[in-house]
Amino acid sequence: MLQWLTGELRQVQNLITLVVAVVATGVVGMVYFRTKALVATIGALVLAGAVTWGVSNVSWFTDKIKQDTSGAPAVVVTLPAGSSVGLPVPDGVATPPVRVS
Repeated sequence: MLQWLTGELRQVQNLITLVVAVVATGVVGMVYFRTKALVATIGALVLAGAVTWGVSNVSWFTDKIKQDTSGAPAVVVTLPAGSSVGLPVPDGVATPPVRVS
């Protein structure tokens, strides 16, 4: 059952990639016929290629996100109640400190 479902999902993913590529080709053609401008057509072609690549390489993005989020946890600084947080202030400017409660 799991192998069948995996195969079906893979076919759906391939179909989505094909649809995105066909739509991207249509958008590039539409840009060319509407503008007849080389720069706009090249821009549409680059954008269409980037979108098609992104759709077909979702696993690459997932792996990058996992690498970025699986490191050391964020550092949390806890200040005692009533302490002040001071930011660097230019000379001659008097500002009261911010109180943390």
